[in-house]
Amino acid sequence: MLKINEKTVFTRVQLRRYIEKYFPERIMWTGVDPVHNDTRERDTHRHYWCSKAAKDFIILTGKKEFTYAEVKSFFDDRVILNYINELILKAIELFEDLLVKEGGINDAFFTEHIPKLAKSMDFMYRAYRSRKFIDMD
Repeated sequence: MLKINEKTVFTRVQLRRYIEKYFPERIMWTGVDPVHNDTRERDTHRHYWCSKAAKDFIILTGKKEFTYAEVKSFFDDRVILNYINELILKAIELFEDLLVKEGGINDAFFTEHIPKLAKSMDFMYRAYRSRKFIDMD
C-alpha cells in the first residue's frame, strides 16, 4: 500500500488503477444497488466506462507522473468525472447516429421497468430518436 501525503507522486499506472477502482464505487454509492434489482448490466457499464475514461484521460495528459496537488485538483474540479460524462455522451451520440442514419431506426422501446398495465400505452415507454443527423447531410 502506498502511503499518500502531500509529497506523493503517482505513476500513470498507480493513478489509472486508483481511478478505475474509485469512480465505479462512488457512482454505485450514489445509485441503486444492483443486487436488489435488475441493473447488473448497468453495473458492468459503470466499470467499463470508468476504466476507459481513466486510461484515456491519463494518456491524453501526456504525463508519466502526477503530483498529489494535481490529482487533488482533478477531483476537486471534477475533471475526471466530467471526462467520463463527455465520453459516455459522445458514445451515445455516435450510437444514435448509427441507428438513425444507417439503420433507419427512429424509435426505441424501454419495457423492462414498466408496470404491466402501462405497457398498453406506447407513450409510457417509447422514446423517439432525433432525425437531426439525417438532415445534416
